[in-house]
Amino acid sequence: MTDTTKPVSPDDIEAQLRGIKNQVDEKTGQAKAQAQSKLIPAGVGAAILVLLIGYLFGRRAAKRTSSVVEIRRI
Repeated sequence: MTDTTKPVSPDDIEAQLRGIKNQVDEKTGQAKAQAQSKLIPAGVGAAILVLLIGYLFGRRAAKRTSSVVEIRRI
């Protein structure tokens, strides 16, 4: 219970707001760490997928434009 006869001072308000801010900072820090731990594998997977697609399209384009050189012995 709180004492209702005592007036609220600016220091009391500041102490309460600091406590709330610390709790919010702690929760957001935890959420940020969880988000980063999920984003790293997703980013690596996306990079591998982009490289694989680029490789396959590059092979396809190279087959179309490559020249065939025929060597004959005389």
